[in-house]
Amino acid sequence: MPSTFGKLLPILLFPIFLWGQQITVTGTVTSSADGLPLIGVNIQEKGTQNGTTTDLDGTFTIEVPGNASLVFSYIGFQTQEIPVNNQSRIAIVLDEEAKLLEDIVVTGYRKEIRSNVSSAIATVKPKDIEKLSVVGLDQALQGQVAGLQVTQTTGAPGDDIAVRMRGVSTLGNNNPLYIIDGVPTTGPVNMFSLNDVESIQVLKDGAAAAIYGSRAANGVIIITTKKGQSGDPVFSFQSYYGVQTPANLPELLDSRDYLTIRNEAIRNANTLRDPRRQLDTFPASILDTLPNNNWLDLLFNPAPMQRYSLSATGGAASSTYYVMGEYLSQDGIFRGQGFNKYLVRFNGEIGKSKFKVGNNFAFSYTDRKVINSSGDGAGPGNELSGIRYTLIAAPVFPIYDKEGNYVNTSNVLGDPSLYGDGNANPLAFVDATDWTIRRHRAFGNVFAEWSPIADLSVRTNLGLDLLFETINSSSNACLRLFTILHHFPKVVATARTWCGIIPSITSIILGLTETTRHHSF
Repeated sequence: MPSTFGKLLPILLFPIFLWGQQITVTGTVTSSADGLPLIGVNIQEKGTQNGTTTDLDGTFTIEVPGNASLVFSYIGFQTQEIPVNNQSRIAIVLDEEAKLLEDIVVTGYRKEIRSNVSSAIATVKPKDIEKLSVVGLDQALQGQVAGLQVTQTTGAPGDDIAVRMRGVSTLGNNNPLYIIDGVPTTGPVNMFSLNDVESIQVLKDGAAAAIYGSRAANGVIIITTKKGQSGDPVFSFQSYYGVQTPANLPELLDSRDYLTIRNEAIRNANTLRDPRRQLDTFPASILDTLPNNNWLDLLFNPAPMQRYSLSATGGAASSTYYVMGEYLSQDGIFRGQGFNKYLVRFNGEIGKSKFKVGNNFAFSYTDRKVINSSGDGAGPGNELSGIRYTLIAAPVFPIYDKEGNYVNTSNVLGDPSLYGDGNANPLAFVDATDWTIRRHRAFGNVFAEWSPIADLSVRTNLGLDLLFETINSSSNACLRLFTILHHFPKVVATARTWCGIIPSITSIILGLTETTRHHSF
C-alpha cells in the first residue's frame, strides 16, 4: 500500500505544479465604446510589482504564474481584475468610467453636468481651502479662481474683504451675490467656517442674471454647506495654532541719525531765512539726554492666531444631522487690534424620498477690536491713524513724562523742530482708543421638498439673514479733543446698534430630464 501511494503522489501533485508554474500571457485591450485598441493601459499582477502596458496596437505580453490575477487600469475607464486560470491569451474590453467624465456643477436652483453648461463657472474644492489660515470664506477664495479679485483694505484682523468679480460697476455695493444653502446675501461672509463647506461654485458671467436678476450684476458665488450622513455618530476635530510676524517693515532712523538729518535740514532752511530768524542746530552732546525709541518695534509685535473646530454627523435611514462648533482668535501684529469668532451650525433633515423637511442654520458672534490704520487724520472719513503716527513720530519723542504718564503729543515738549509739530504719541493713541465692532448673526433656512411622482420635485425654502451690529467708538471724540486739548480720553464717545433682517422665500419646481435624473437634489 505505501509503495502504491508513493507512485500516485507525483501524479496527484502534477496539476498543482502546473497551476503555479510561470506562463507567458498575451492579449489585447479594447474600448467597449468603439472597439478600438487602447494604448498605454496599465497591466499589473495583483499583489506584486510585476507589470506592463499595452503598445500602439493595444497588445501586451507578461509572464505570471498560472494561478495569478491581472489588474487592468486606464484613466477614464473602469478597472478590471481578471484571473489567468492558465490561459495563454486574454482579450479584455474596458468600459468607460462615467463618473470621471461628468463634472457636476450647481447653477442656481439645480445641479447640472458641466458639459451641458456654456456659462463661465469655476469650482473651488473644499480640500483646497479647509486648511488655510484665514478668518472667513471670502478671504479663502483669494487665488482660487481666475479673474476673482480678493483684497483686504487694511490687513487688520477681521477686516471686511473686498471681492470683485466683474470689476467696479457702481459707486455703491460692488460685492458679488452669495447664495448660501439657497439664501441670498451680499453682506460679509467671514462668519462662516471653512470646515462647513461642501461645494463652492463661482458664476462669473452675465448668464446668472437669468436666475437672480439684477442682484447678479456683480457675479454670483454659490456655497453649499455639509449635510449629515446616516449611520453611527462620526466626530471630527480640527485645530491649528500659528504666530504672525511683521515682515519688510521700513528701517527708521535712530536718535543719532535723526539728529544729523534735522541739523542738515536746519542749515538748508537757514540759507533762505533772514539772519535774524535763523535757527540753531543741535549739538551732539544732547543725545545723552534724549530717548532712542524705535516706534515700529514698540507697536508691531508677533501675534498668535488659532482655530478650533469640532463637528459631529450621523443619523438613521430617514433622518440625518450635522452639528459643528468653532472658535477662532486672531491678534493683530499692530498693537491693540484683535478678532474673535464663535460659531455654531446645525443642519438637519428628516423624511423619506417622497417628502422631507430640513434646516441649515448657523449662529455666530464676532468681536473685533479696531485701531484705525489708514487715513491721514484730516478731512471726513480720514480718522486718526495709528500706523501713520508710528511712522512719523521722532525717535527722540519720549513716551512718558516725569510722573510716568503718557506724553500725548509733541506740542507739550516745546521744540517742534526737534520733537515734531503736534505729532501724537502712538502708544498713547492706541491705549486710549476704545473702538469695538460686535456682530450677532443668525443665517440659514428651513425647507420642505415633495416628490409626488418620479422625476418631479417641488421645493420651498424659507430663509433668514438676521444681523445685530453694535459699534462703540471713541475715534470721533479723539479727533476733536486732539486739536483742542491734546488729550486722549479713554471713554466710549459714540455707540450705535444696527439691526438688519433679510427674509427670503423661494419655491421651485424641478422637472428633471433623463440626463440629469441621477443628479437630483
